Amino acid sequence: MMMALPANADLPQSGSITARWKLGESSGTRVDSVGSNDLSDSNTVTGTSSPQFGADASVFEENNSEYLSIADNAALSGSGDMSFFCWTNSKGEPGAGYNTFMSKSSNADRGYEFRVGDYGKVELVASTDGSTFDIYSSVTVSMVEHVWYHIGFVYDASAGEVKTYINGAQFGATTTAQGTSIYDNAVAFQIGAMLDQSRYMDGWIQDAIMWNGTELTAAEVEDLYNAYFNLPDEGD
Repeated sequence: MMMALPANADLPQSGSITARWKLGESSGTRVDSVGSNDLSDSNTVTGTSSPQFGADASVFEENNSEYLSIADNAALSGSGDMSFFCWTNSKGEPGAGYNTFMSKSSNADRGYEFRVGDYGKVELVASTDGSTFDIYSSVTVSMVEHVWYHIGFVYDASAGEVKTYINGAQFGATTTAQGTSIYDNAVAFQIGAMLDQSRYMDGWIQDAIMWNGTELTAAEVEDLYNAYFNLPDEGD
C-alpha cells in the first residue's frame, strides 16, 4: 500500500512547526515546506523511492560524506523547547561509530546533535554552555537495517528533560539534564552530519520536521505517527 505524506495542516501543533523538509527531491536543494530554511546539498545527496510512502526519500552515503545544511539562523537555534521527528532507514548499525540524523554543533562550538551509534543507542546530546555536552539522553534500540522507523525527541527546556520516541511511543526513560537552555551557537544546521567529527548518516531520511519552541505531548507524538497511516490509499 503506497501512502502519501500528510499535509502540514494535518500535523499536531501545525502552526508552530519551524521547518519541514519532506526530502523528496532527487538531488540539489531540499525545500522547507513551512518556512525559508531550504537545505543546500553537499556531495550529492540523492533520492530514491521509499518503500513505505509514495514520496521519495533522501539517501545519504557515509563513505561519500554527504549531508544537507543551512547557515546558522535563529529559527533553528534550539535555545528553548524543541521537538524533532523524521522517518529513517539505516544501512546497518554503525558499530562503535555514529550516524547523525541532524546536528547544529561542532567540537569547538557545541549546540545539539541527534544520532544513533554505539550498537543501537539513540542519543540527543546538547550543550548549555557551548563547551561540554551536559544534556545527554541515550536509549538502546535494536534498529534493524533496511526497516523504516519514525524516530525523534522532545526537549522540555524549563525542566531540562528529554524524551525519545520510536514509532509514536516513548522509548526508554525520561532523561533529566544537568542544564536547561541549549546553547545558541553559530554553527550551521545539518541533516545527515556533524561535520568536524566526520559523522555522517548512512541510509535514508524522509520527512524531517522541527518544532523550535514547542514541546509535543505524548498524545501529539502518537497523533503525528498515526497521521502517516490515516490517509487514503494512493492507489485507490
